[in-house]
Amino acid sequence: MSKSTGESGARVLMFAPRGMPRLRAAEPGSSVLTSPADAHAVEIDLQAQIDRLHAVKTELELSYWDHPGEGDGAQGERYQIMFWIVQVAGRAAALEGILMHKGVPRVRVRAGSARRAKEIGDACRLLETDMPEGLPFEAVRCHVAAILRAGDTVGLAAAGGFAIDGPPRF
Repeated sequence: MSKSTGESGARVLMFAPRGMPRLRAAEPGSSVLTSPADAHAVEIDLQAQIDRLHAVKTELELSYWDHPGEGDGAQGERYQIMFWIVQVAGRAAALEGILMHKGVPRVRVRAGSARRAKEIGDACRLLETDMPEGLPFEAVRCHVAAILRAGDTVGLAAAGGFAIDGPPRF
């Protein structure tokens, strides 16, 4: 879909995914937009998610320094932990960038479906859980991978959200 911008003759492309309902003003003259997709809106507290990712990064840093550094296997595991630290820090930085762009700690995301809303909510809840202690190395790797996926899910959703006021609701 495209529209003319006036005298210049330039065309502006507008993206509207197939099957997505068009937004319309709630009442004539109103700036409030509504759509059936609003039923699946999710609110995300970006600052809480950032704080949790920083806590995971700190836990991994402690694990890195406490991990035995003897032998080839241990050196490889320490390198993996360092890689995890960098990846978690990247997710936190991405969310910080979104927070700075939006200018508020909470955003509302129109998820479009109940399944997507649940996926975003589950990702937020996963980031709020503590890292279990005493897990074998492979189990920690799986947990960190889940945290990274959750960080991606939250970031991708929040980037398309819009700023809101009030406490988050899940």
